[in-house]
Amino acid sequence: MVTGGIYMKKYLFAFFWACLVIAGYAQEQKGTVYGVAFYNLENLFDTKHDEGKKDYEYLPDGRNKWDDKKYQSKLKNMSTVLGSLATDKTPEGAAVIGMAEVENRHVLEDLLKQPALADRGYEIIHYEGPDERGVDCAFFYNPKLYTVTATKLVPYVLAQPTDRPTRGFLIADGKLAGERVAFIVNHWPSRGAESPARERAGMQVRALKDSLQRLDSKIKIVIMGDMNDDPMDKSMAEALGAKREMKDVKKKDLASIAMSYGYVYVAQVSMGADMNQCLKAIAEAEAYDGPSLVIAYAPCINHGIKGGLTIAQKVEKEAVQAGYWHLFRFNPAAPTGTNPFTLDSKAPTGDYKEFMMREVRYNSLMRANPERANVLFDKAVANSKKRYEDLVGLVEYYKKEYCGE
Repeated sequence: MVTGGIYMKKYLFAFFWACLVIAGYAQEQKGTVYGVAFYNLENLFDTKHDEGKKDYEYLPDGRNKWDDKKYQSKLKNMSTVLGSLATDKTPEGAAVIGMAEVENRHVLEDLLKQPALADRGYEIIHYEGPDERGVDCAFFYNPKLYTVTATKLVPYVLAQPTDRPTRGFLIADGKLAGERVAFIVNHWPSRGAESPARERAGMQVRALKDSLQRLDSKIKIVIMGDMNDDPMDKSMAEALGAKREMKDVKKKDLASIAMSYGYVYVAQVSMGADMNQCLKAIAEAEAYDGPSLVIAYAPCINHGIKGGLTIAQKVEKEAVQAGYWHLFRFNPAAPTGTNPFTLDSKAPTGDYKEFMMREVRYNSLMRANPERANVLFDKAVANSKKRYEDLVGLVEYYKKEYCGE
């Protein structure tokens, strides 16, 4: 995970397709790298029986003849691996480490006593789970880097009460680099179980993720673990909602990235759509005592707009009406008790596809490959609607956060 600052000065940058008004002070902050890791420790058992657990194969007289010599060797090997994680990027190693297949807190304490980890200062998060063999998920964190505010183990909900109990989902919630970050540690049912068991896990983790985001839209969530499935499998791609391909991962837009810092003035404008909103945003950006970012929609000659740039103002208005572009302002300097986020554009009423077809680049795609074009256009329409819904959600979020409503 990489965090960093924004370096901005009072300049006006003009591009063919957009205009960036950047105002404020020049305070450069170098990015900081934090190591985030997960490792399946593969049957980290001690040599003693845990009451109520089927750990018999990992006892001195069990099938694996699990004596102290083997246990100590396991601790040495696992600690060496954990101690090396992320050290190629940061000397202090991983800030947090999620783990699977640990028997109890005792083995975790023994692990941290090993030379490779003894000076790292890691603290432990662990709950005894219902797994029959006694293997649980666990979490190490460096309190100097990650401040934990809440933890819990959420049980895996079985399809039937008679089904074999399995590992739950370990959640650690806290602050990393001043931002709220939650980790969900997973160890889904093994391949010995049918696929629906892992699909249930995927749906349950997705529900946990959604519930955290409903309470705090700015929270960052890391889902880690051994899912016993591949990214292409139904449990991951459909139940959890993960993406099969990198190209399908939604990219965060510039405005959202800037707003996530909390101290950057951000606005999206379109002069032809709302001149007053545009001028107000520029005035607020200039007045704000900090970094400011104003992003303006403006047609480019390379877009090949029918009618040319002589109708640019008309096109800018239609872009907002169609939902191709949205108008809003985020002002960190808003008076106390008022909403810092203002959504200035109304819900789209224009035809999104019709607007796109005005540009030669989209028109050419439709003529060359209509089937592919229609798929992409439908996806763009859906993304536009979702984006507006997200902006409406931000209005409500900031109202609750800053106005107490």
